[in-house]
Amino acid sequence: MKQSKKITTAEGETKVVANYFLGYKAHVSMNAENDLITSVEVSSGKDYDGHHFCTLVEADLEKGIPAATYAADKGYDDGENHYYLEIHGLNSAISLKKKPHRKEKTKTKRVGCK
Repeated sequence: MKQSKKITTAEGETKVVANYFLGYKAHVSMNAENDLITSVEVSSGKDYDGHHFCTLVEADLEKGIPAATYAADKGYDDGENHYYLEIHGLNSAISLKKKPHRKEKTKTKRVGCK
């Protein structure tokens, strides 16, 4: 459930009901120098964006795409993603979430990426 909304029933009662997002997301890797899409992954609209970052980078690396820095919006700000880039010698330009959503210290399980 993404959020809730108020509705008015036929009897005139006001109720709060779940407002579900039904749909899909496209996670896209793009080469900024030539604006070409290099990798795409489609997921359910309810999936967490951060879990799709490493597979996009892996696909680019397997294709031999010369990239030194990866940028992404705040939806991909996850310790696993920053760590993945670090161990592969790549720079992170992932936008950071603002506090209080970003924790000071986190224990990373390192299970989401290789």
